[in-house]
Amino acid sequence: MLTRLLDIFGDLRVICEKLLVPMPKANDIGSLSLLAEKNAKAYPNRIAIISDEETETWIGLNDRASRAAKILKSQGVEKGHTVALLMENRSEFLVQVLALNKLGAISALINTNLTKQSLVHCIEVVESKKIIFGEELLGSVDEIKADLALKSPNQFMFVPD
Repeated sequence: MLTRLLDIFGDLRVICEKLLVPMPKANDIGSLSLLAEKNAKAYPNRIAIISDEETETWIGLNDRASRAAKILKSQGVEKGHTVALLMENRSEFLVQVLALNKLGAISALINTNLTKQSLVHCIEVVESKKIIFGEELLGSVDEIKADLALKSPNQFMFVPD
């Protein structure tokens, strides 16, 4: 009986804490790209990314994402569009995610280990308007191009290493 009461009080504590959390305001950070923009203004020269090959500041990361967003927009990517992203773990991956987020587009993160029909299926099921892929996956994409609904060359965006 005592254990059950303690469980109930514990549940009530969690419920009360959740009820007391205020709703976010319209100008609150609600996306990854807004967070990157906020950090670029607040901490422009602080490190945002550290890897074996490079370091990137918040201002540098946000600037790269803004440039990538302009390119994507010029190629017809709009709010609500889904774009398949097929790239290994590197800074360009995050830049593309942020760029798509800035436009209000949806990043469909595709498993880089997929090949052939599994890869085709994942790109098709999300109804992707474009595929952004890294140089390291050029062979995988070339292998499936004929099987995709995407046919126009501008629907394929190559990001070099």
